[in-house]
Amino acid sequence: MDLLDLLEVNKDRLPSDTQRAASYIERAWLEARRPTEPEALAHFLDGRLRFCSENGFRYPRVLLLRLKQLQRGEWSPRTL
Repeated sequence: MDLLDLLEVNKDRLPSDTQRAASYIERAWLEARRPTEPEALAHFLDGRLRFCSENGFRYPRVLLLRLKQLQRGEWSPRTL
């Protein structure tokens, strides 16, 4: 399972200009030992999305949506 699968994101619908950021976030998630618990995942996404914004990477908006849903308790990853 990769991060986009965990976040229930359709990879085929990602804008092409966000691919670089999506790849970076995926690699960072693997290096962070694949956090899946809602609080840890929210912390991870918040940090990576901030990094992307500060460094001029355009990230998929759906990642921000998932972060906000995690923070509000409206969504959490399914355990397989």
